[in-house]
Amino acid sequence: MESRDLFELENDKTFQQLNQQVNSFNALKILKLENYEIRHSNILAWLLDPKENHGLRDYFLRKMLEHLILIDENGDKLQYEAVGEILNHSLIESHVYREVKTDNNRFIDLIIVNQQLKSVFLIENKFYSTESKNQLDDYLTFIQNIFKDFTIIPIYLTLDGEEPSNQQYFILTYERIESILHIILMLYRSQLSDNVYTFIEDYNQMLREKFYPNQDQIMQAI
Repeated sequence: MESRDLFELENDKTFQQLNQQVNSFNALKILKLENYEIRHSNILAWLLDPKENHGLRDYFLRKMLEHLILIDENGDKLQYEAVGEILNHSLIESHVYREVKTDNNRFIDLIIVNQQLKSVFLIENKFYSTESKNQLDDYLTFIQNIFKDFTIIPIYLTLDGEEPSNQQYFILTYERIESILHIILMLYRSQLSDNVYTFIEDYNQMLREKFYPNQDQIMQAI
């Protein structure tokens, strides 16, 4: 490309608009958060905790459980009806735990415990990686041994709805997570602090770029 062509491109209005859109400021992308599974788990732990400072109370947790019911592949899970029963109650008293160490020196990504409802939600988060041998079996056995009289809801969260090796696990996708965040941004704008709203907006945008390529931007680039 000759210098004149390059200068014409840099001064083209459409190119400038596209460049501004693609390179818009997003603190989470600057930190390369999308490349680290553990960072996603940290954000999810924050969103799922009804007592955290996001101000959403149990909204995100409730919506996540609702999506477990909405996913067709989950219709035959042993605890399918139990999820619906749990949703008949408040989830405010739920407590979220990260990186819980098992007897086999493995670490469970997320555990949500509600003593009042005697319910436990076990979440194995796989953003890029895949499960290792007997991982899901070990996690579920560990939780069953500790919470003997509790209803246990195991969840396998992946980018594309990968089938878990243990069929007791509910399938959940990041596309569903993005959908929940999108609704939060529409409905809760006036109730969230500016910092919280911006953080959720940045995270939602990062997820959207993985599932919903901007067709207008693609055509402009072409």
